[in-house]
Amino acid sequence: MKKIDETRVTIYVLLGLSIIGWAAWIVYLKPWREDPDSLEAYARGYGIVNYGIQGSKFYDLVEDTPAYKACVKEVDALVQEEMDRKKKRRGTDFAMGDCHFVERLKKQILKDKYGIDWRGFTEMNPGTCYD
Repeated sequence: MKKIDETRVTIYVLLGLSIIGWAAWIVYLKPWREDPDSLEAYARGYGIVNYGIQGSKFYDLVEDTPAYKACVKEVDALVQEEMDRKKKRRGTDFAMGDCHFVERLKKQILKDKYGIDWRGFTEMNPGTCYD
């Protein structure tokens, strides 16, 4: 029986997966990103509902409600206070990944203090990397 070269098999498998990945990106994701008229298709593909479009990004329609507009300045101030405390403890300015902390904190404050279910940019734009 002939011995199988594991390295060669691994390379072929990885090459095949990368070709499949590129094909999926070209067929499914690329048209949604390039054609603004198909952002709705992109939203349906990711299961995003109740959204507004700001440039090429989705945002939660809760941001257009009077309740959100009335409390957002206070919430942003609370988030900034917490970030200042975190910065003081850490001894540095904002670091990579802090945008996720800020978004989670803002979501928590809005839910706990005001009863508003808000979804930030990372939830509304799942195919986008933020940092």
